[in-house]
Amino acid sequence: MNAAPLAAALAVLGATAAGASAQDRDRPADDRGQLERSTWRLVREAAPAVLSITVTTRAPKFPRLLIPGVMLAPAAGEPERIEATGYLATAQGHVVTTASLLRNANLIEIHFQDGTVRDAGIVGSDAPFQMAVLRTAPPRNPKPLSECAEVPSGGDTVAWFFNAKQSRSRPDVRVATVHRASVDGTAGYDRYLAAPLRLDPGSAGGPLVAGDGRLLGMAVQEVVPRTGGTQTGEASTLFVQGVDLQQAVADIVRHGSVQRPMLGVVLAGQGNRIDQLLPGSPAELAGLEEGDQIIGVDDAPVSALPDLTRALLRKDVGDSIRLRVRRGDRDLAPLVELSAFSLPPVPTTAPLPGAMLELTLTALASPLDEREVRVSQVVEHSTLHQLGLRAGDRLLRVDGHSAARFLARHRIRPGDTRPRVLEIERDGGRLEIRIVE
Repeated sequence: MNAAPLAAALAVLGATAAGASAQDRDRPADDRGQLERSTWRLVREAAPAVLSITVTTRAPKFPRLLIPGVMLAPAAGEPERIEATGYLATAQGHVVTTASLLRNANLIEIHFQDGTVRDAGIVGSDAPFQMAVLRTAPPRNPKPLSECAEVPSGGDTVAWFFNAKQSRSRPDVRVATVHRASVDGTAGYDRYLAAPLRLDPGSAGGPLVAGDGRLLGMAVQEVVPRTGGTQTGEASTLFVQGVDLQQAVADIVRHGSVQRPMLGVVLAGQGNRIDQLLPGSPAELAGLEEGDQIIGVDDAPVSALPDLTRALLRKDVGDSIRLRVRRGDRDLAPLVELSAFSLPPVPTTAPLPGAMLELTLTALASPLDEREVRVSQVVEHSTLHQLGLRAGDRLLRVDGHSAARFLARHRIRPGDTRPRVLEIERDGGRLEIRIVE
């Protein structure tokens, strides 16, 4: 990211509930006293909603079936304990934190400011907002951060950042100027707030609070400006805005996910070429085809997946968009009506009848075309067994597609994925198996 240092930033004043920083001591006494009173008021009003979260990751000892014929291998290694921050969003015990914290979570513990520790479960998450909602037993007389404020466009706002990781008895409160910042290269969210704060380990998920106690945002990632690998400016922390989080929480609590209209396409990698169309999707109904390149949505250009995500993020179900599509040497401009579309049901048939395929957690974290798929079992006397497929083979490609992409296509359109040619790796060599009906 090529970002200039944040203008008019106060940097970190380092003010905590225990006292003011050296910079604060240089302020006139009246101003310093007002800052201290504001800090104490926020500690009293907002701190009860700031929570420390401990996640113990799972190390499953048994495989898990993903779809018929495909299983997830047991994870290697020992469980880990991860610490982070969150905040109480509703009086019913809904807690908001970062979604990345909960990857492979087995046990989730919420540490309230009064020392109470309670287990929590995952209600749902949202990738563009990088957030997740947990549910736990609320404390007596809960004080959630349920009121939100917005930072005005083109201006700065003084805000307080709460980090429960530093102390479970009293949160760390830091003061900084905050402004709106649309950041290039992000996965889809385009309305970040930015503040000149380092995001210390365990502080992701911490709330950013205005002087009146209303929620401004939640910390999700740190950005360090670099050019050619060299740091060129001070680090800043990005926050998803509170007003967006509030709507997301409402949707997740009610539906289990954020309700957004869908186009119904799967793009190839992070590019803009359509690899798959979901059956009955708005894109399919509008006449789009596999191989088309989406180069624009209304007036917004699209060259990669994040561009498309950002262009659709603010749309509602029923909205019509003008897509700009390149098909070969032609440019098309179909009108597409967006709908609340979802994936089709899980298929009832195996992608390779007579064989069980296996992926690992590590493979699932890799790009689609780089995921390793192995054959874990082959039914004796089955067609594939007679053709020479064996347990332990690594499945490389199916009909010219990578093995993982073949599985993704089977998940969406199982009737269109009858395999004909398998490319496998065995003992360092490559073999080809042709299936003839």
